[in-house]
Amino acid sequence: MASPSVLELSKQLLQLDNQAKALRNEVEHLRATKRSLEVSDATQAKISEMRESTGSTAKSKLQRSRASTQRSSAIDGAGTSLPRDFVDDLTHKRSDVEASIHAHKLLLKEKESLQSALATAEDRTEEAEQEYVSLVEIAGMNSDGKSRCAIGLKKKNDYSVALRDAAEVYRQRENTRIQLEGQSRELLRLASILQETTDAESQRAEAVEVLAERKAKLSSLRRECDVMARAAARRDKIADKNQNGLTSEDYIRHSNFDRRVALHELSKEDSLIKQNELAIRYRAMQIAKIQTHLELVGDAVIGDDMEEEERVDAEIVEELAKKINQLYDSRIVANIRMDNIDCELEKMVWRASAMQHAKESTVVEMERFRREHLHYLDELQKTLDKERLSNGQMITRLQKEINNLRSKSAHKK
Repeated sequence: MASPSVLELSKQLLQLDNQAKALRNEVEHLRATKRSLEVSDATQAKISEMRESTGSTAKSKLQRSRASTQRSSAIDGAGTSLPRDFVDDLTHKRSDVEASIHAHKLLLKEKESLQSALATAEDRTEEAEQEYVSLVEIAGMNSDGKSRCAIGLKKKNDYSVALRDAAEVYRQRENTRIQLEGQSRELLRLASILQETTDAESQRAEAVEVLAERKAKLSSLRRECDVMARAAARRDKIADKNQNGLTSEDYIRHSNFDRRVALHELSKEDSLIKQNELAIRYRAMQIAKIQTHLELVGDAVIGDDMEEEERVDAEIVEELAKKINQLYDSRIVANIRMDNIDCELEKMVWRASAMQHAKESTVVEMERFRREHLHYLDELQKTLDKERLSNGQMITRLQKEINNLRSKSAHKK
């Protein structure tokens, strides 16, 4: 981001300001040293002139003294020495001249080193001033930056603190903006998903209609089961045996078992229907709540009439996202339950169809049994008629024989 670079530039600006002050002080010191060197050069020139003049005088005096000494030694045979004060003065001047020459050499070396240091310092000062000017231009300061840095150090510190605070606020604002953009995208996605889904009221109405239809089917199945139970009871009362060898007790056991199974499945279906109704009511209530939350959040996120001071609370959005996820989980569970109920209903339909098939087969079997029973009754009636006829014939024949025997017994008498 741009804020750390500005802070770094301000720090570099303060450092360069201090370096510029130090370089200016060093330049002033070097200029003073240069002036002292110039004065020392002038003094050295005067000293050299004096040395040359004193050197020539001393040499002439020394030559004259040596010549006079040689002459006096040659003439007198015993030497007469120069005055002691003059010799001490010459020795002192000679030591002063040598010291001056040595000091001059040292001063020349120091002058060269100081001149090189001065040139280097001037180059560094120019570079620092150029860098300072460039940083001042980058930082947006005017030509009075030095005085502002020197006088307004507190203002610069306040400005740095305010700049850091502004950078932190800007960073927080960017993070909040990114978070709100992500949340708005998520809310728009959820809103599109909710728009694509069917309305809760229509779903509830459809579910109520489906439940009513299934209740009607279940009631019809109950009636059919009752009819089949009564038919089975009648069949058990009428039929004694079948070609398969089943007795009336077997028919009673099978019919009772089928009736208990049907009643158990119907009770399970009733409990599942009640659970489904409760889940649908709870889901409708949750969807209504979520729709109100979504309307509020949507107006707050993408509304055109929203004021600039209004902001979306991130905690509310997170809680809303959690509720939406929970709602989707409950919706998935409700869909699973609905699928299970549909499977159970399909099983019930299959069992009802099986029972209907059993009923139809039972009706067919009962019709066949009735026909067979009628045929048996007809055969029995025919047999009875035959036996009656044969019995009548036998009776008539026996009656004739009795009459014949009576007539024979009467003739014998």
